[in-house]
Amino acid sequence: MTKNPDSGEVQNKRLFELINNVVSSFVDALDKPFSSEYGSPQDRIRTIAEADSGFVAEILLKRPDLNNKKLSRCLLETKRYLQSIAKANVSRNPPHASTQEGYREELISFLERMLRERGHMQSRRSFRQEGLKRHFNDFLTKEYLRYERYLYDNSASDFVICPLENFIGPRKMIDFGGRLEIRKITQDEFHCLAEAQARYEGGPTSYPEFVIYTPSNGDWMKDVTTILTALRLVKKGAVGLKRAYYGYALPSRPWRILEPPVETRFFKEKSEALYVSSDSESKDVIRLFCTLEKTRNAGYLSVALRRSNLAYQRDRPEDRFIDCFVSLESLYSKTGGQGEVTHKISTRASRVLAEKFENRQEKRSRMKALYRLRSRIVHGDQVCLRQEDVEELEDIARRSLKWFIDRDDYANHNKIIDELDLGS
Repeated sequence: MTKNPDSGEVQNKRLFELINNVVSSFVDALDKPFSSEYGSPQDRIRTIAEADSGFVAEILLKRPDLNNKKLSRCLLETKRYLQSIAKANVSRNPPHASTQEGYREELISFLERMLRERGHMQSRRSFRQEGLKRHFNDFLTKEYLRYERYLYDNSASDFVICPLENFIGPRKMIDFGGRLEIRKITQDEFHCLAEAQARYEGGPTSYPEFVIYTPSNGDWMKDVTTILTALRLVKKGAVGLKRAYYGYALPSRPWRILEPPVETRFFKEKSEALYVSSDSESKDVIRLFCTLEKTRNAGYLSVALRRSNLAYQRDRPEDRFIDCFVSLESLYSKTGGQGEVTHKISTRASRVLAEKFENRQEKRSRMKALYRLRSRIVHGDQVCLRQEDVEELEDIARRSLKWFIDRDDYANHNKIIDELDLGS
């Protein structure tokens, strides 16, 4: 059906020939596709790939327009391919298949992609028969080479890709180690993402430039949450996730759409974007990621970080404002402490955020004014909350969180508060 590409590109010519024969048989047999009442394209391919000669007869009862010899050829070529790949010297390590059932699943995914692409080509009136054949052959060769790389890749693993919303990143990737990174999305990844959105949502809802990439074999939700938290702490600006995508090492298998971790979600549509443009800022993101890995289990920090993150998904300014104050109260309130909260939190925060005494007085007065707004909101008063008030408090929470997590004695919360109370 296709000509062999350069021998330097294909490792296993036998498999290439066999998969060509399988694809050719299915294209020939399903030249008149099943109607929708017979299920999805994958279901139709699976029906034949898993069939035996007796089941072919049942198919023909429902579809007498299909050709018995063509359907039988599908079964024969599938059987030949499955026998050969079971004996081939390819990787057996997960997520690679290691059983005939697994090899069949991989083949079904490959066939579905081939027939779907051919259907798209046939729907384009600009394609003449020769052009359609040439374009399809090129596509098949390209997809086979991707599949073959997967077959011989002992380090292959499934992965999760999280498109970053409202984020402008550096030219170089931000590498956190263990194949966990922030980088620009590749063209192939974008096509797979768009395909998943078209499959489940009817079409792309966003066009991301930067993504978080992480292998799926670890605690990806914790890793992604920690990265997003580090980004939000590094500097002013709003960033988050709306979707996550589960991708498979098997290149022809379609991605799945996932819900992102709760603390990473993002609904602040008109907020200032987060720009991480310099090497020093990238290094600071990595440093914060490593610091958060060891500090976020401290009880007060865990609460403060969680409430600060939740503020990013609030659509009401009042809710964002309250979340930030809950975060600050967790940071600046001593365990079991009693007394006048407004004065204590304002004084302690002023000593963290301002170095000079006169600046501390100004910061303390401003914190008290913001706290009065907070009290009126929680007591149900009608408050005209300005956008600049919310953004100011968010920045105070961000800077305060960085100060606490950067301390060597972060775990000794009461000691830190005592030092702030004794400060001049």
